[in-house]
Amino acid sequence: GERAYDRSGNSNTGLLTNGPVRRAGRIGQALEFDGADDIVNAGKPTSLNNLDVKTITAWIKLDSFGESNVGRIADKDNEVSTGWRFLVNGGSNNALTFEHKFGDGETGVDGNWRSPANSLSTGRWYHVAVTYDRTSTVNVPSFYIDGGSQGLTTLATPTISSASDADDSLTIGGKTNGASTFDGLIDDVRVYN
Repeated sequence: GERAYDRSGNSNTGLLTNGPVRRAGRIGQALEFDGADDIVNAGKPTSLNNLDVKTITAWIKLDSFGESNVGRIADKDNEVSTGWRFLVNGGSNNALTFEHKFGDGETGVDGNWRSPANSLSTGRWYHVAVTYDRTSTVNVPSFYIDGGSQGLTTLATPTISSASDADDSLTIGGKTNGASTFDGLIDDVRVYN
């Protein structure tokens, strides 16, 4: 069908947009994203709004590191001042990246962290996870790949307080406008509080 169903019981069903294709996955069916414009948009689920402590997990298999080397895995972000992003970062990095918005888009600095360089490659399945507590700017996320804790590079240390993400849509595979898209398979995305 045209939907990706939420099996958690929270009814965070997503609309397949621009043609992600169902394929055999790591756990049942995965969605294949084309690295051009495919996304799943789950709207603005209240069960995922303003989670102070969150863990995002997924199974991923990269064909490349995505559009412009920044393929989004999962995202609840308005691109300006609120929300978070969990993505793969190619180029010389080949790593996971997590970004969390702080402030109002005019003041403050957003948090931005990366797993070690070359911690990911194309053509194989990875179970990836990030855990983050947004209640303090001194907190840093924890990255996991295939269950193993990863090192961390801080690219930007956040300032001021975390902004509300209640007006931001949850998307899988890219931004709400279909940019920064993932290229490959994504399976079993989960967001925990």
